[in-house]
Amino acid sequence: MASSESSSSPLLWIGGAILAVAAVIIGGFWVYGITTAEDMSVLLLVALLAVPVALAVLLLAAIRDRIIHKKQENFLEVDN
Repeated sequence: MASSESSSSPLLWIGGAILAVAAVIIGGFWVYGITTAEDMSVLLLVALLAVPVALAVLLLAAIRDRIIHKKQENFLEVDN
């Protein structure tokens, strides 16, 4: 019987960690650039900062939903 865990799982974790660190660094520079701009309206500032927050919330909701559904999967009668 095949293992349910992929052999590339450590590589996925390493790649995900590198991507997360890079996203945090780039996001930090982006937020710094937006917040230090002198001629930007407050409404535009809030809207630009809300976009990555909203994307992060949607991503976390999708991950949470996938984890919940994965626990409920039952493949006992599937022929491989």
